[in-house]
Amino acid sequence: MWTVVTRLMLLEFILRRERTSAECVEHAGISQPRGSVHLPCLVDCGHVTARRDGRKLRYSVGDPRVADLVVLAPALAADNAAALDCCPPHPREAAVAMMRPHCPPPTLPYVRRDTRRAGAAPARHGSDT
Repeated sequence: MWTVVTRLMLLEFILRRERTSAECVEHAGISQPRGSVHLPCLVDCGHVTARRDGRKLRYSVGDPRVADLVVLAPALAADNAAALDCCPPHPREAAVAMMRPHCPPPTLPYVRRDTRRAGAAPARHGSDT
């Protein structure tokens, strides 16, 4: 859930005006490597555009609907806070979410899709990412 909060914080910050990656990470209170994960994701989603300015990347809103998203997302999250708290961010954390007293048992098991190609060798132990 922190990933969503961080990305919303970045979107809200970029919404006001064009920002450099350094300004974004400082505002969000995250490290530069973390920013290098979140900002390209926002670009790939089409929410933000990036343009090179010398050695800097400058980010701006790429879709005018981002303003609606920034306004609506916190309200939607607040309305569903208990349910969101029970959603595991990763399959390995499903057991932790189910141990929270306010979380109902899952209605369907979390099933990880097998993304290997047909005929590909099975993944080695410990490399199930």
